[in-house]
Amino acid sequence: MKKQLLLLVMTLLPIVAMADESGSCGDNVIYYYEEATHTLTISGDGPMNNYDTRDVPWSFFRKYVTSIIIKKGVTTVGDWAFRDLGKLTSVTIPNSVTSIGNYAFSECNILTNINIPNSVTYIDHNAFAYCKRLASVTIPNSVTFIGVAALDGTAWLDNQPDGLVYAGKLAYKYKGTMPENTSIILNEGTVGIVAAAFSVRKELTSIAIPNSVAYIGDRAFESCHGLTTVTIPNSVKSIGSGVFSACRNLSSITLSTNITSIKKGTFSGCYALTTITIPNGVTSIGDYAFSGCYALTTITLPNGLTSIGIYAFRDCHALTTIPLPNSLTSIGDCAFAYCSLTSITIPESVTSIGKYAFANCCDLKKLYITNLSSWCKIELPTPSSHPLNCNGGNIYISGSEKTDIVIPNDILSINNYAFLRCKNIINVIIPNSVTSIGECAFHGCIGLESIKLPDYLKIINNELFDNCHKLKSITIPASVEYIYQKAFADCYELKEVTALPETPPSSNDNSFYSYNIPLRIPKSSIELYKSTNPWNKFTNILPITNDVIKGDANNDNEVTISDAVGIVNFILGNPSIYFNSSAADVNQDGKVTITDAVSVVNIILNNGEATAPALKNEEEIKEPE
Repeated sequence: MKKQLLLLVMTLLPIVAMADESGSCGDNVIYYYEEATHTLTISGDGPMNNYDTRDVPWSFFRKYVTSIIIKKGVTTVGDWAFRDLGKLTSVTIPNSVTSIGNYAFSECNILTNINIPNSVTYIDHNAFAYCKRLASVTIPNSVTFIGVAALDGTAWLDNQPDGLVYAGKLAYKYKGTMPENTSIILNEGTVGIVAAAFSVRKELTSIAIPNSVAYIGDRAFESCHGLTTVTIPNSVKSIGSGVFSACRNLSSITLSTNITSIKKGTFSGCYALTTITIPNGVTSIGDYAFSGCYALTTITLPNGLTSIGIYAFRDCHALTTIPLPNSLTSIGDCAFAYCSLTSITIPESVTSIGKYAFANCCDLKKLYITNLSSWCKIELPTPSSHPLNCNGGNIYISGSEKTDIVIPNDILSINNYAFLRCKNIINVIIPNSVTSIGECAFHGCIGLESIKLPDYLKIINNELFDNCHKLKSITIPASVEYIYQKAFADCYELKEVTALPETPPSSNDNSFYSYNIPLRIPKSSIELYKSTNPWNKFTNILPITNDVIKGDANNDNEVTISDAVGIVNFILGNPSIYFNSSAADVNQDGKVTITDAVSVVNIILNNGEATAPALKNEEEIKEPE
């Protein structure tokens, strides 16, 4: 019985394979295969579907197709649509078709001729590649783009004489051996240079591009070591990826003012390039665009540039400065790694700096920012995302070197590595609006002597103050619950720690550089700290004798008129570095207001309790005799 069923199936297979078939190959496009004539007809309105490898709907009978008729109304020939039709001998393309997709007819080995109508403007890469017998191809002047290798491996290309081959109005590729010291002048009316057209033609020493060319394809002049100077006319609107990559002797280039981007690897490995001006219309610099331009010393970036890609300027060893425009929003991974930058200005428009963006920029000693709020909000995913990571340096705000940093009240969190190795910072005050500080935010601030942490901070993060050699004392807010690894490691001059939490925060053995210093804590918590690791490692645990002197806003251990002034300045948004908001909150209502300033004045006048009576008239507020 099984043998009979198998025999029946084998008998029916040829019948199924040879039957007519129809179906969809686009939103409004259908196909019909007629078995009797082996003709595949495509009809409808609009574009065909694009395909990948052999997932076309006619794959079952593809080996039988000898003729393709595309009816008027169809606008595109889809990617991979008719690839490897081994018996195809005839193709009809109507005037409605505007583009032919990649690999659309590739490897149709017995196809000998094809007529491309003048409605077609775009022929994608490998469209007719390796149609070995394709000797006659009509490329109309309407075609303004041909992708790489679109006609490679065809009899048409084999039959072309050596030298520069044109396909319609496009410079397709240079064929044969190029003589030494070749200069090429492209024909007037040339509309494009096909990808890889002159790739690895080391003998090419000059190229004259007419003002009719609209695009230059990917890798068009890759590894043309003989090129030293190139001028790209303003007619060019697009320059592809890697166009001049590895042109080792290219020292000068003038770009079209009408391009909008510098694409991936466009000038990578141009060792001799020393200076370049990017036109005003450019909004992005692609990945690897100038990587390995060892001699590049000067680059002018346009206003309007918004992004710099990964590795864009990596290994530009001669580049010591690069002015970034105020329009820039993102700097990619490794963008300036291994550059010789000595200073950098990060515009306040920048919102992200990628991983290792400034890795091994060991000469970079000056960081200029214009807006402290914007800087605190930038995400820095790795230490070397920070410009001063390698050897440290000084931070400048609005052109002035800053030793005292007052974080603005609009900041809710300070991101990782924000002030990493800013050596010139001495004093920092962080407002109570801040509830989190990222890891290593002040790591390596070797000049830091004092810092006021916010009252609602819960975590003192990894290596937050590691290598802050001059930090002399620290007060841990009552809100802190965790102190992570190496938070105060290598703080050699730390002489005293005051911990306000009544319950000892969870901590690590290596959180502090030394435990042979005084630890001051709430009197009621002494026994709890002494029994909790690693707090019990402190050799001198003492009670806080004066937890807070109410009214002593400037932390000088006395209440004077300067404390009232300090409270007013705090309210106006200009707090002192030494401002103590806990002491300033005289009436203990959880906020610092003008009422507290009046309370301070009354403390001075009455030498009494720190209470807040009715506001006095200005003329009644005076120093006691």
